[in-house]
Amino acid sequence: MKISANDIKDALRQRYCQPEYELMFEVEGDQGRRADAIAMNMWPSRGNYITGFEIKVSRSDLQRELKQGVKAESTSKYCDYWVLVTPKGLIPDNVIIPPTWGIMEYLDNKTLKFKQKPPKKDNTKRSLWWFASMFRAAYNEHFHEINILKRNIRKDIEKENNKKIMLEVEGRTHSVTQEFLNFRAACEKIDLYLDSYDAEGLARKLKLATEYDSLLHGIFKLNVLKNSLRNNADEIELLQSETLIKKDN
Repeated sequence: MKISANDIKDALRQRYCQPEYELMFEVEGDQGRRADAIAMNMWPSRGNYITGFEIKVSRSDLQRELKQGVKAESTSKYCDYWVLVTPKGLIPDNVIIPPTWGIMEYLDNKTLKFKQKPPKKDNTKRSLWWFASMFRAAYNEHFHEINILKRNIRKDIEKENNKKIMLEVEGRTHSVTQEFLNFRAACEKIDLYLDSYDAEGLARKLKLATEYDSLLHGIFKLNVLKNSLRNNADEIELLQSETLIKKDN
């Protein structure tokens, strides 16, 4: 699997983190050059030392840097230590690394390990301009982390909302499916099979079913009318009986 610079940056974030370190990326140096990463130790008991990192993931880029050295020199002079970080096995045995550089390798388990620890530089000088550059880089890194956190929160919210939507869809689908099954069962009781491919026959049966339903509704209305007439006849008969009784008296 090809290792990217971002893979190594993520490993640096895991190794050089608070409360012991403040890690910054793309820290500006002289001549517009930038250090890939800078880690400042936050403990006064350890001297608040600063370590610079040069990340290389291809041999061609590494060879170009070793030939020129401008980028590293523009920022390494402000650091107590300077470390070259590469995927494991990237540096050939015949390649000469400057003696003031350390070598750190990115391993298969996504961690970093020193292959060669860097010597501490003497009389390292720093300016307010350099510290301001680090502060700007630190701000950018924190802003980057906040954006990642916001994206992750947004993804979690969308995932939860999608889950609720799917549950609602499944519930409604189940309800509609059950209603259809009940309707199909009722149709089959009158020999109306919805799975049939006989469109003409299905239409005819639906028409008959509709007419049958209308007929039943008409019969129901006739029964209601018949019962009403019967009740009226009973009332008329009762009135006639009462009238005859009054005449006899």
